[in-house]
Amino acid sequence: MQPVFSPTRSLAGLAAVTVALTALTAATPPMAVAATTSASACLNGYSGPYAVVNSYGGISLKCGDTTKGVIHIDMSHPIRESDADDVNVNECMNNIIAYGTPISASTGNSAKRWRTPSGVYAYIVWRTSAKDVVTMYTSGTPGNRWDLCD
Repeated sequence: MQPVFSPTRSLAGLAAVTVALTALTAATPPMAVAATTSASACLNGYSGPYAVVNSYGGISLKCGDTTKGVIHIDMSHPIRESDADDVNVNECMNNIIAYGTPISASTGNSAKRWRTPSGVYAYIVWRTSAKDVVTMYTSGTPGNRWDLCD
């Protein structure tokens, strides 16, 4: 007996495969994008993109990659090398989390904004579920007045 082709059955099977693949893709965390390490070798203790650089209030700043963490922050809001901003970046993160006010963020993220004693606004965005920092910056261009976060 020959199998009978049924467009309805074939489309239903294709839809099931598509749904299964979509669910798998959504559940799989993205691979870290390779980046040349720096930002003072991820603030001095580089041991890979998942290395926790700082943790405060249950939120972690990781060395990261081009999509999150120190490497991502450094791409748009430069962190001065040679240890000049290492302490400042960590203090900035801690102060925003401790004193900041929650603000709106994109789906899946949380954010806070803090007005520093110097009058500069500092922002942090983290993934709500994983509690790891996506980005951090200060007001003004290029958004890297880490020294004013104390």
